[in-house]
Amino acid sequence: MTKDRGGSGMSVSTLQDRIDEAGDPLAMLRNAPSGPYQFPIKAEFTNWRDEQEAWRQGAVLFDQSFHMTDLYIEGPDTRRLCELLAVNSMSNWRRDIAKQFVHCTENGYVVGDAIIFILEEQKANVVNKPMNANWVMYHAEKHGFDVDFDLDSRALDNNGRRKGYRFEVQGPNAWGILERLNGGPIE
Repeated sequence: MTKDRGGSGMSVSTLQDRIDEAGDPLAMLRNAPSGPYQFPIKAEFTNWRDEQEAWRQGAVLFDQSFHMTDLYIEGPDTRRLCELLAVNSMSNWRRDIAKQFVHCTENGYVVGDAIIFILEEQKANVVNKPMNANWVMYHAEKHGFDVDFDLDSRALDNNGRRKGYRFEVQGPNAWGILERLNGGPIE
């Protein structure tokens, strides 16, 4: 199907046409018009002011289980793959930590960011929008890294059950609530 891209006057009918028009694949993806992010879960707060007040004066519980894609990476090259793509250091790679994972091109241009959970020495979970998972998987294949992937797509793209569930407690009373639920201090 041929389509005019935003009045450019150029009709494109294939992916290669779009890449050629943009100059390269990265420029095409980076400058692609994307509509507003479709959040797949209905909001469950009374109003914006109540939510903001809870953040500042109490605590809020976020269910972050359904709106992001999880990419589980496992294999001897898991850390090396993440170090290749990240602009930030992975030097403190160890089990049971989470880090921001800012990934970039070979020329240092930022592609996106995600949260990476280090599950074991050779296993991690990269969480964010679907394009982040695609970027990581592409580079693993391109560079021949010895890793396997288990893609758990966000709820919009996944008719099955999620592999894992994630909750966040945030606000000035959050730590106290977690320690109370834990029955004592959390270390």
